[in-house]
Amino acid sequence: MRPFRKGAHRTVKEKIEIGRHLIAKKAALPWGHFGPWLRESGLSPHMAHQCMAMARGERQQAEREPDRSA
Repeated sequence: MRPFRKGAHRTVKEKIEIGRHLIAKKAALPWGHFGPWLRESGLSPHMAHQCMAMARGERQQAEREPDRSA
């Protein structure tokens, strides 16, 4: 996998691939070590969360569901 590049534009496919990598990395690290590892990786927490959600299919599901807040 390519290193994370700050400000890089990524395709949906790349974000899903990154999300899968992040999910596996988080599972492999001891509790409490993912946050520090993520900071060292150069990927923002927001982008990491977005990529992991896309890899899990949560983002696509959220986009398909109607907004019921009103």
